[in-house]
Amino acid sequence: MNSIATETGDSPRGIYVIVPTPLKDNEELDSPGLKHLLNYYVESRCHGVVVLGSGGEFAYLSYEERTRVTKDAIEAVAGRVPLVVGAGFGSRIETLKFIEEVGRWDVDGFLVVVPTYYPAGFDAVYDSFSLLCDASRKPIFYYHFPQVTGLFFSPQQIAKLLAIEGMAGMKDSIVNMREMRAHIEWTGKLPNGNAKSIFSGHSFAIPDTLKRGGAGAMAILPSVVPRLIVETYDACLSDDARRAKNLQDRIFNLIPLMNDLNLPVSLQRSAFKLLFRSPIALKNKPQSRVAVIKETLRQLGHPIGNRVRSPQPQLAEGEAQQIAMLIRRNELAM
Repeated sequence: MNSIATETGDSPRGIYVIVPTPLKDNEELDSPGLKHLLNYYVESRCHGVVVLGSGGEFAYLSYEERTRVTKDAIEAVAGRVPLVVGAGFGSRIETLKFIEEVGRWDVDGFLVVVPTYYPAGFDAVYDSFSLLCDASRKPIFYYHFPQVTGLFFSPQQIAKLLAIEGMAGMKDSIVNMREMRAHIEWTGKLPNGNAKSIFSGHSFAIPDTLKRGGAGAMAILPSVVPRLIVETYDACLSDDARRAKNLQDRIFNLIPLMNDLNLPVSLQRSAFKLLFRSPIALKNKPQSRVAVIKETLRQLGHPIGNRVRSPQPQLAEGEAQQIAMLIRRNELAM
């Protein structure tokens, strides 16, 4: 079993794919589809897999369904790469119960988001993570997704949170590189800061993320093109800047899958770069693109459907044709 270090020694790095949760037409879990995807990502040399992330529709799955997804993932991965499991519930009681139960199984860590309906302050979040880490048998990643949670913590607060014993690091789902760089720098000031892994929540700035001291990407786009994104990471490690840039440009051509299938790629790329360099963090809530990701996988030949759990938006009219054009234009293959 691969392990995730939390204090000293090697810390987790690389491309951790957020795995979609395939569903049948009646929105029940599709276990064979999930196991197929997991095996595909392992064989594509992804450094780790994450089930029950945002791209895995965790917020719309019951406790029982989440345990079933976890068991299917354990069976499919079979210890070949680290397996991280999302553990974000509406209450701390359920999160604690899940972590205590699943922590006895062959998983390597948890990704914990704090979904807030009522406003929560930093002290309450810090107390929750202290309790969770104390109870957990496995390391925990903080899922920093302020656009969804409303928890816009300062870099100093982030560093304090990651200093809790048992915290492995963070998935940083922000576009703004200045903010992410501040998170990395403040965390690096911790006594054990070098052992904390800060992953970008997207795949559009892998060279910049690694250059600033980030660990890699923990994202949904590798679910569609795992080999392309792993190759980009490898090129960065080999100091092959030209190849890394060329590969990152190919990744940028897929930005419509994550944003808007109707807008020109050049316009979306320019908007991303503006937000990437902006001193102001983006605060609007992102749209769900899970149906688009699933349809792309289906068209690439993976044995899954495009159904998502209601009330998320299903695939819109005309999107399947737009996805087919994008696949042909970028010469994507399974």
